Amino acid sequence: MVWTWRLSHSIKKRFTLEYAGAFNPLYVVRNGELTEYKADRFPVGMTTMDERKKFTNNVVEICQGDMVYMCSDGYADQFGSVNGKKYKSGNVKKLLAQIWDLSVREQKERLEKEILDWKGCLGQVDDIMFIGTRIP
Repeated sequence: MVWTWRLSHSIKKRFTLEYAGAFNPLYVVRNGELTEYKADRFPVGMTTMDERKKFTNNVVEICQGDMVYMCSDGYADQFGSVNGKKYKSGNVKKLLAQIWDLSVREQKERLEKEILDWKGCLGQVDDIMFIGTRIP
């Protein structure tokens, strides 16, 4: 999993973020509405010189107050609940849209509590990584 991003802005306070990713998307939450920017469906370093696959560079308009998130698939892939099902990306998106306006510290606590409650006594099946930042 690799992400690249560059943040730039103009004098008019218009912000853009450039994003390219392998497998895992970028999420932007503005006023409780989540927008997903898809990643390419091929890994970094696993292509041949003949294929010359290029990652898609997404230019994303962002505003002050937006929350920007990147995460590994470990959270969505965690088994849990009474039925032993995966958490799934749809639940990740719903949760982010609910907690986006909390402080970053409170969001971290909610994410940790949610996944611990979800998995219950089941072991963690994969790495879990979240990066989130609020656009000042």
